[in-house]
This record gives sequence, C-alpha cells and structure tokens, in this order.
Amino acid sequence: MSLSKYNLFSKNPSYSNKYCPYCGRLFSTFGTIEDIKNNTNKEHLIGRDFVPRNSFESPKNINFIFRACSSCNTRKADFERQVSSVSLLNSLSDHSSNEQKRILQKAQNDYSGFRFTRGKKVIDATITHSINLETSMCNFKVGFCGPPQVDETVIANLAFMHMQGLIYFIFRKQNESIHLYKKYFHYYNSFWKDDWGNPSLDYLRKQTATWTPLMIMTTANNNFKIYIKTSDDIIFWLLEWNKFCRVCGFIGEYSKCSSIIEKIPEEDFKYIGKNENKITTAIRRNTALKEDSPDFIFNN
Repeated sequence: MSLSKYNLFSKNPSYSNKYCPYCGRLFSTFGTIEDIKNNTNKEHLIGRDFVPRNSFESPKNINFIFRACSSCNTRKADFERQVSSVSLLNSLSDHSSNEQKRILQKAQNDYSGFRFTRGKKVIDATITHSINLETSMCNFKVGFCGPPQVDETVIANLAFMHMQGLIYFIFRKQNESIHLYKKYFHYYNSFWKDDWGNPSLDYLRKQTATWTPLMIMTTANNNFKIYIKTSDDIIFWLLEWNKFCRVCGFIGEYSKCSSIIEKIPEEDFKYIGKNENKITTAIRRNTALKEDSPDFIFNN
C-alpha cells in the first residue's frame, strides 16, 4: 500500500509519521535511523487478527497504518487479543461459515484474560455465579451462567488506544505531534449486541444528533465501525467491534464532558442478593434493538 491519508508508514522512518500516536514519543529520540527501526513497528490500528481474516481484502475496507513504538504495539496487541476472541465467539452466528471455523479455532487456542476465568481457553471460559437469597421463610442459593467475558479495564484501554490512533489521523494535518492524553479521554461504557437499544445509548444519540461529524466509517467488512462527532470543544466517540461490542465516551475537559455524562439516564438495576463472599449482586434487563427498526447509531 502506498503512502496515503490512511497509510503513514514507510520502511524509511524519515518518510513515516514522526511521533507515536499512542505515547507521543518523537522517534528521533531513539537515535539513528537503525535505532528507530529497531524500536518501532509497522502498526495497523485495527489489528489484522482482531477482526476475522480477509476483512481487508476489498480496497474499500481501509485500515489505518503508521509507525508506532514497539512497546506500545505490544501493549495494544495484548488488549486486542483479549477482546477479539471473546467478541468474535459471542457473535459467531453473524459471520460466514468459513469465518466461524476460524473463530472457533481461535477460541480453542486463545486463553481468557478475564479475572474469573483466567487460564482457561476462551471456548471454555463460561461464567458461573451463585448468590444466596434470604427470605422470611427460607434461605436458598441461585446459580447463573453466562458467555465468556472481558475485563472492563481491558475494553477501556483498547478503546483509548484506538481513539488515540483515530484522533491522530483526524487532526494530524493541523499538528503532526497531535497526541490524545489520558486525562482528556473519558470512557463511559460498553454494550453487547443484545443491549444496543439501551436507553443511555439512545440518549447519547439524541444529544449528539446535531453535532459535527469528524469521522463516521464502516470498515473491515463491517467488523469495525467508527462514529465520532464534535461540538463546543467536546468529542463524542463510539466504536463497534466485531458486530458485537459497542464502546463509547467523550474527549475533552472533564467539566464539560461530565455535564453530559451526569445526565445520562441511570440503569434500572435490581438487587437480588449476595454471594458466598458477601458481595452484593444486582442485575438489569438488556434492551436489544428491535429487528424491524433501523440502527439508530449508524443509520441516522
């Protein structure tokens, strides 16, 4: 692929981007051209193993390619590995038969990073949970089980690095050293597919409907979607991963972003009891998009 608006990488570091979009480091501080080559990598913002194979076969399915520090590349790859296997396995029916075989193989080979199933293969990393219910008449135990999960901190960290890269591409013409700092990045929440009709997502859509689009894009054969809008020095962002997980939040001064976040409708959680470690458990009902209604994020 030649150098373009979506490809900033060249084998010669002199012609690549000069700063790492993730940590902001100026590559020349590594030393010579050879030092730069030894300490940096060709980075694909959307990891080629993060989405199903062959997701970028068509020229219209662009990726964002640049030079990044090797340490940043390694850290992001670990986040992607944890999210990829789980999101693909949970969205198995949305992929082709050939893709399904590879997804199952990936889940059989990859290990879970979730705190309650760490060390298990993803294919076997189902969640089990039990709680003790107490009534005036009796005490009894109720068990729950669910599909493989990912720690929310991993999801937030991957979203941060994806947004660092995207912000770099959006604003790099204005400032080659543009860098998104953690203090301006505000992660709100993640939503699995059966909760894409969540009232909080609908609220955020309505609040940002008239905002100016910075980047609205679908790529990787519909396995990676980007929705970024801005208004009054605030950026609202939403990413969709592997037709299964949506993550969203804001970028900007905390006071401005929190004024919106604080107005998001509260989730209707119901207290149901405590587990054997006396940890309180609460649940809520997910809200799926209706099959006969348009996707209010990407079809508005």
